[in-house]
Amino acid sequence: MKAELDGMLLRAISQYDWIIGHVPILRRLYPGQEINFSSPPRIILVAPGFSQQLTCAAHRIVSPRIGCYRFRTIAVPSGTAVLFEESR
Repeated sequence: MKAELDGMLLRAISQYDWIIGHVPILRRLYPGQEINFSSPPRIILVAPGFSQQLTCAAHRIVSPRIGCYRFRTIAVPSGTAVLFEESR
């Protein structure tokens, strides 16, 4: 499963590139929103786990900033909760 998730990094970088290249369109689509277009977008990957290759590559990339967060569900008295942990 982790090997399938490795494509997340390439997909995220591709989407980042699209955002950077289409800022004028995004400004027109969201005129009433407070979006700071002067700050570069940040990539945040969320998955149940990551391969060591993906986390190493993500941490070596300086720009754009990439955060990798693992999630897991835990039982709590009222049901189920989701716990997020930064992947290092």
